[in-house]
Amino acid sequence: MQDLTPKSFYKRNPMKLAFVHIGVESLALEIFSSILSKEFPQVEQKLFFHYDYYANPAEEKKSNRIRHQLVQKIKQYRPDICCFSVYTDSFNILGKIAKDIKMIFPATVNVFGGIHATLLKSELLEENKYIDIVAIGEAEATFKELIEEFIKGTQRWSKINGIAYRDGERVVSNPLRLDLSPLDHIPFPNKDLFINHLPSVYLSYYVQTGRGCPHNCTYCASPYLKAIYGSQAYFRRRSTQNIIDELEFVKNQTKQIIFVDDVFLHSTEFLKEFLPIYHKKIGLPFFCQTSPVLCNEERLDLLKMAGCHRIWLGIQSGSEMIRHNVFKRKGSNKDIVKATNLIRSKGIKFCVDIILGTPYETIDDIQKTLSLLCEIQPDLVQVFYLSYYPGLEITEMALRDGYISEKEYKMIKSGIFDKSYSVGSHLTGKALKDARRAGLMCHLVTILPKRLCSFLIKKRLYSIFLSGFIWHLISYALTALHDRVRLYLIWGAIQAKFRKT
Repeated sequence: MQDLTPKSFYKRNPMKLAFVHIGVESLALEIFSSILSKEFPQVEQKLFFHYDYYANPAEEKKSNRIRHQLVQKIKQYRPDICCFSVYTDSFNILGKIAKDIKMIFPATVNVFGGIHATLLKSELLEENKYIDIVAIGEAEATFKELIEEFIKGTQRWSKINGIAYRDGERVVSNPLRLDLSPLDHIPFPNKDLFINHLPSVYLSYYVQTGRGCPHNCTYCASPYLKAIYGSQAYFRRRSTQNIIDELEFVKNQTKQIIFVDDVFLHSTEFLKEFLPIYHKKIGLPFFCQTSPVLCNEERLDLLKMAGCHRIWLGIQSGSEMIRHNVFKRKGSNKDIVKATNLIRSKGIKFCVDIILGTPYETIDDIQKTLSLLCEIQPDLVQVFYLSYYPGLEITEMALRDGYISEKEYKMIKSGIFDKSYSVGSHLTGKALKDARRAGLMCHLVTILPKRLCSFLIKKRLYSIFLSGFIWHLISYALTALHDRVRLYLIWGAIQAKFRKT
């Protein structure tokens, strides 16, 4: 068996562990940091991070600059273990960083986790010799056992469920860890891990009250996770007291709470129990996300009472055909209009998510999306362009129907994209221009008079808009002028931009 115990550990103490991350704040890494601090205080830890809200792996020059900066800093630190939490979008550059570190320090152990690692499992090890261990699925208990083995030097990798690892030239995949940790047993995230990189990390406090989602959207990894764990086991929530304990610890350090659960409104019983206590003991404005079909008067009254300032709604498309048949989203346009009217009547703002660039989408489908936005007049619109990720149903559909080739799918698995989901994804030519022009109209719906928007959409005059991404940024900035949340995001991005990596 290959000896994966960090050799330098026998020469010095403490053991050094590096977290390496590109993108935005990571709750997963913050939790792992807390586990280290609580269970293994003798292990030194440090985050190597580059903030990149619109990460675009196709920007090779920029990626190489980030890679060089991070590698030089990691080289000075001389870690025994490097832990990478990866999305498909960040895998290409993080993989190159791991390869560089392996060449400089062959004894350093590279551990990869995150949704990309979970979706591909042992395939990452087979294709990338510089990766030593892959953590699959929820990894809190797995991480703890791995660190124990590193410290003891016993190397009993075969006894740790939820990992795949390299044994010489052979790749070994252990059974999946099915005994999911009760969420109340997981330590609170260590937000200070990011504080030197993101000074605004406490400005908007991100918290997760549960894990999982009852929906089966084709563009999301949640159905995959439910399939491997079982829907009942995976979809679960923290206790009210546990959530309140975390928020009481930080309520004097933050201005607002953002609940990042996929469907915060799923359970009326939870809302009845949690929100009155939240209002009494925390009392900060908060934001949450949910589906329009879950918005009823009782739930919205509870949100309003407790201080909800905004709801993010997953709409994705104004075309019911696209929403039902392609995305597998529930609800009709009438449901969406009813929900948004009800939200507005309660004095709560709402933001909607839209996905453009679906290969099954026609100009008429785009028209329906814009018309729906014009009718409901959201306060904000988040525009995304469809991206294909390994193992997701939408990717398998596109592969089956010839919209992507096997060669392109292999590139996707390697984290190689023409563009990121924020600037056009896999779209090219006229399709890209049409989608970007529609995307710009999506933003303008929030700031132009309704009658003017209706005219532009009905006559399809948005088709003469300039299609460069810079116009999206301009419209994004204009919508921020009346929106505190977006101003916070922009200010945090500016601060991160001018700080050292």
